[in-house]
Parts: sequence; C-alpha cells; structure tokens
Amino acid sequence: ISKNQHVRLELFQSGLNAAWTKVYQVFCHLLAVGFSIYILPYAYKYAQIGRWQSSPALEVPMYWAFLSVSFFFAFTAFYSFMSALLVLLERDDQGVSP
Repeated sequence: ISKNQHVRLELFQSGLNAAWTKVYQVFCHLLAVGFSIYILPYAYKYAQIGRWQSSPALEVPMYWAFLSVSFFFAFTAFYSFMSALLVLLERDDQGVSP
C-alpha cells in the first residue's frame, strides 16, 4: 500500500483524463480505508481467541500472533488514507510559468 502497488482495476484507468484518474485513485484508496476499518473489530475479536491458547513450542500466547491481523488492517487503513491525501495534494503544474 505504501508503494501504491495494491490490487485495483486498472483496465480503464488509462482511458481517463488526469482529473478522473485522480478521482479514481482517491476512490480506490478510500475503499481500502473503509474495508480495513470495517474489518478491524472482527480482526480484534479473532485475536481474542488466542488469549486462551499458547504455542506448543515457545509457550507464547497466541494472542500476539493473532493480533498481527489487527495491526495489518490498522496499518492498511492508515497508509491508504495517507495515499489518498497524497493524491489529493498533488499539484498539476502544467499551466504555471516560471
């Protein structure tokens, strides 16, 4: 996500002009934000399952392993939101003379 290499439909994006391409990119990023925020509470519930389990070899609570899913969706939401802001803040300097 931080490198803007996530899955999205780019089939018709090349046919859009610059303004609509920006709208489409922001929409894709905000869609990822919305999905990540929607899934986050369920990921945390999933982590709660690990409270009563421990790994057989290391005796580490599985809560920490399962919590990584929650971290993944939290970071996905954050980076997608930041990517949407970066797309919105990009300036089009075509009409500016030095």
